[in-house]
Amino acid sequence: MRENIDVNAGKVLTGERTMDEMGNEIYSEIIAVASGKLCKAEILGHDEQFCITRLP
Repeated sequence: MRENIDVNAGKVLTGERTMDEMGNEIYSEIIAVASGKLCKAEILGHDEQFCITRLP
């Protein structure tokens, strides 16, 4: 699902990144998206509405 994932945190498990490095990568991605960068879902055209329903 590489085409759907913005940040692969699994790199910590494979030893490619430390926890601190991954935290910085995630933080940087959040800032980039908040600043206007499109996330993968937007690029792929996903427009599903997130809806939380309440059960009686």
